[in-house]
Amino acid sequence: MESQDRLNVVRKGNNMLELTKQELVEIDGGISISGTLINSFSTIIKTIASLGRNLGSAIRRIGSSNMCPLQ
Repeated sequence: MESQDRLNVVRKGNNMLELTKQELVEIDGGISISGTLINSFSTIIKTIASLGRNLGSAIRRIGSSNMCPLQ
C-alpha cells in the first residue's frame, strides 16, 4: 500500500520528491503582482485609449468633411 500512496513524484531543482496524495492536496500556489504584470496592463490601457482617440478623430474629420483628398 505504501508504493500505491507514494506514486506522485514532484521535481524540485535537481532532486525528485515523492509526495503522498494528502501532501499534494496541501500544496498552496500563489500569484504575485509584479512590475511586468502592471506594465502589461498599463500598455493595454494606453493602446485602447489611443485607438479610441484615433477613431474619434477619424469620425470627427469625416463628419466635418475635413478629409485629405486622395490623389
